[in-house]
Amino acid sequence: MVYVTDRKILAAIEKLKARDYFAVRTQLQRDYPTGLTIRGWELQAGQQVVADAVAAPCNLASTFLFADFAGDPPQENRLRLHKVKRGTLTLGEEGFSWTPDKG
Repeated sequence: MVYVTDRKILAAIEKLKARDYFAVRTQLQRDYPTGLTIRGWELQAGQQVVADAVAAPCNLASTFLFADFAGDPPQENRLRLHKVKRGTLTLGEEGFSWTPDKG
């Protein structure tokens, strides 16, 4: 989950595919230390994680989800959530979905 607060970096991140994002995320953090916040998890099938401690920044420009699945060919696995701050992420064998919380 990537929270973007710097509009300059927003244009670059919104074009990245998941595999490309994972290849450059460390450099993005170096280049924009205050422009994005990254929260990451490595999950296995059937595992559930409650991420109550994850808080979006106040000056949020957009939120992205990237997932990297083993397999060939690689899937897009990028989802832009815009300014949605809460929801449920469901991981399948080769893809994922996001359901925003109501209320």
